[in-house]
Amino acid sequence: MIKASGPATKPILYGNIQHTLLQSALSEKTFSGEETRRRLDEELKKEGTKLDIWGAGMGIEAVRAEVGAKAEMGFQAFGDKWVGAVPTVRPFEVL
Repeated sequence: MIKASGPATKPILYGNIQHTLLQSALSEKTFSGEETRRRLDEELKKEGTKLDIWGAGMGIEAVRAEVGAKAEMGFQAFGDKWVGAVPTVRPFEVL
């Protein structure tokens, strides 16, 4: 794994946070908005995440608002479509 030198940019910061949230959602198999908000709150309390946010010249509440809104809707839709209570079989498509 290679870590870029210098402060994180907004896209990298948001991507890293969303990746962490999705990994947790997949491992816990919960994709609700409430669980996503809980995971985001936990992530935003970590010292490393705080440093990345401040290094990108952003505030924690701005990140919470922007990432939270997108992640809540996106993960809920992902869970409903791809995970669900009962796994679904989709036919193989030939391109």
